Amino acid sequence: VLVVASDMGDLQALQKAVINNFAIFLLVIVALGVAGGVIVSQGYGKRLRTIRNAALQVGQGELSSRIPLTSSNDVFDEIASIINEMLTKIQTLVGEVQRVSSNIAHELRTPLGHIRQKIEYLQAHVKDNSEARKLSEDALAEVDHTLQIFSGILRLSEIHSGSRRSQFRKFDLGTEVSRICEVYEPLFVEKNRKLVFDIGGPCFVLGDVALLGQLVVNLIENVLEHTPNGAGLAISVTAGGDHVSLRFHDSGLGIRDLSRARQAFSKLHGKARSQGAGLGLSLVDAIVSLHGGAITYENKNGLDVEVTLHRA
Repeated sequence: VLVVASDMGDLQALQKAVINNFAIFLLVIVALGVAGGVIVSQGYGKRLRTIRNAALQVGQGELSSRIPLTSSNDVFDEIASIINEMLTKIQTLVGEVQRVSSNIAHELRTPLGHIRQKIEYLQAHVKDNSEARKLSEDALAEVDHTLQIFSGILRLSEIHSGSRRSQFRKFDLGTEVSRICEVYEPLFVEKNRKLVFDIGGPCFVLGDVALLGQLVVNLIENVLEHTPNGAGLAISVTAGGDHVSLRFHDSGLGIRDLSRARQAFSKLHGKARSQGAGLGLSLVDAIVSLHGGAITYENKNGLDVEVTLHRA
């Protein structure tokens, strides 16, 4: 019997070395793939977040916002260029519409003012003719109503254009609200209503004093004009964290269609139709948007309005 044999130690050592090296190479390749995927996904995620942030700013009314471009000239830059061009055209069209509406309102205010003066002159010279006097009073009321609409359009144009940001300064919103409430308090008493206001210490904000005062006046007059007799209004200003909260709550009928009431020239409030210009709540929304704040409306045993502004 002839037996032939060979030592397998070297072959097994080589096999073991190949397997170990393959495992190491596989781990290295997987690690590099994962790292590369993370880097690429982070790059794509950053570009997508940039586009998302620009879209959010445009949605909030900042039509001048644009998506920044890089030097890579990739598909994201191509998409960003198309979106930026579209935003430029939209901004141009919106600006042109605002400019035309503002010019129309401005140009028509002068002849309407002249008509109002002539009606006042005729009214002053009407003696015993009660019908003529009533007609002149009705005509005067219609002219005043039209002038009020044009004034509202001009204010909205100024706000949407962003030109009012140049008048921003730091001031105490609580002090301004107190001053306005003190002016309106006798009017509430005269109409057998109750006005309560609570100012929770210094509440400094950065904004346009006149516009935020107009916001407060609009919401107060909204209660005076569109709530039943005996309805009251509670106003509070509080500061907490990085924001200031301005809240209005009346005990009226609320608003049946909140979304419609916030549109320009809408006049519905409660069960009655308003005789105003229909720009009150739309003007309030525009003022809050200009200041980068937020506003909520809720029918809660009346109308509850809360305005949140950044604390200065």
